[in-house]
Amino acid sequence: MLASSIFLIIVANSISIGTLALVSRAIGSSNFQRAVEITKQSLLFSIIVAVGLMMTGLLFYKEIISLDGFLPEIKEISENFLKIFSLDIGANYIVIISNAIFRASGEVKNHL
Repeated sequence: MLASSIFLIIVANSISIGTLALVSRAIGSSNFQRAVEITKQSLLFSIIVAVGLMMTGLLFYKEIISLDGFLPEIKEISENFLKIFSLDIGANYIVIISNAIFRASGEVKNHL
């Protein structure tokens, strides 16, 4: 389960790096309409991925834990943890992408 969690975070960070590069490039060339389009696409994509991950974790938590081969003594605890983690990973995806958008637009500097 830890390896799959790390993989999901790596994918989110990869998407945020791409978003950061594309939005920065659009803003740097004063193409604000393009920056808005990229932002919309990135946020929509992050919401779709977030909902997909949450639903997968909430619907298939028993199967996921069974595949990971947890000991019977900690299986119930692991299932409960995965349900909670599934709710968090969706919000985390959206925050990671949103953070990249704000960094690319320079908004982080304005509020420090």
